[in-house]
Amino acid sequence: MGLNILVTKLSSLRDSHPDWDDMKYGGDRQAALLMHSLPIETVDLSTGYPDVEPYYRPTDFAAWRDAPWPEENSDRWQHLINILEADPSYWIYLSY
Repeated sequence: MGLNILVTKLSSLRDSHPDWDDMKYGGDRQAALLMHSLPIETVDLSTGYPDVEPYYRPTDFAAWRDAPWPEENSDRWQHLINILEADPSYWIYLSY
């Protein structure tokens, strides 16, 4: 099963950030596991569908920057944090 890390607005998965590449990359699975251990807020828009992931957003950007991100594609994780910190209308959505 693949994983895509999307950076999108709550209004629509199609409203993704223009500077984020949501294709599958090495390190994505490890990064997704790490995100769940970091300070986050979540919004559940599943409307009752049990297998739908919530949207995630950092609550402590310093903790996210200091986290042990995967070495594979290491620039990708800092870019993700920069996008989320710069524009609070974007959230992470994990598509499995």
